[in-house]
Amino acid sequence: MTKESVKSALARAYSTDAEPEFVSLAPNGRDEMWAIGKTAFVVPVVPSDAPPELEFALRVRRNALLTGQCDECGAVAGSQFETKIATLNVAGSLISHRRNCPAADDLALAQLDRYYTERRERTIQDALDAASRSTKNDLEEELAIRGREVVSSKSYEGWAQSLLDRKSNGQVVQMCDHLRASPAQTWTMLLGLDNWHCTECWNYLQYEIVGRRFSLGLTEEFTCDHCRRYVSELQPLVVRISNVVLRGGMCRRCAREARRAEN
Repeated sequence: MTKESVKSALARAYSTDAEPEFVSLAPNGRDEMWAIGKTAFVVPVVPSDAPPELEFALRVRRNALLTGQCDECGAVAGSQFETKIATLNVAGSLISHRRNCPAADDLALAQLDRYYTERRERTIQDALDAASRSTKNDLEEELAIRGREVVSSKSYEGWAQSLLDRKSNGQVVQMCDHLRASPAQTWTMLLGLDNWHCTECWNYLQYEIVGRRFSLGLTEEFTCDHCRRYVSELQPLVVRISNVVLRGGMCRRCAREARRAEN
């Protein structure tokens, strides 16, 4: 691909109404491949436990790459480059952020390098403990915002643990590439789907559900995940075990029993 064809491809991608689509995680575990039409973009992974300043900088970089312009400094795609990947000659484009922009290489990438260096120095148990605390805090914040009740009776804790054991014991675990690259983060499963998602991939799935582009099917959509009865209406079910979150639906009867068991 020549520099001129890169410029044309970017112009077509940025002018289309097509939504950016996640393609895959890069082998280094630090970058993602996205696509708009037939144009590919390499964007940084936003770690689930990134400090607020780093998360903001990385999201600015991602948005700039996928829209063609930085919201913070106004930089646009334009710097052309040529390189070689394996036997392929590759041409591409970069966004040169202003030096004082949070997304600038000297600021954002330096923070990112420090983050990965510190993460490598953590013990496995420290990383899991941090992931559990982060999951707990994020879930409490979500439930508070949405005004949902937290069901936490001993009987339901036992049921949730046995359900988790069945989901993982003796089965090939299906998970997103982000979890394979970095297991010490929040694992989320939509009951009835049997796939584990990191926080970012769970958010992508939620967009699909809200947009009615994804469904578990008519039967599963209205089946209680606790008693397995088919009902006309389900209440949201959210269960956390350490850094694992199970999400689904519960019928009114099971929800009442769970609350009654707490008293």
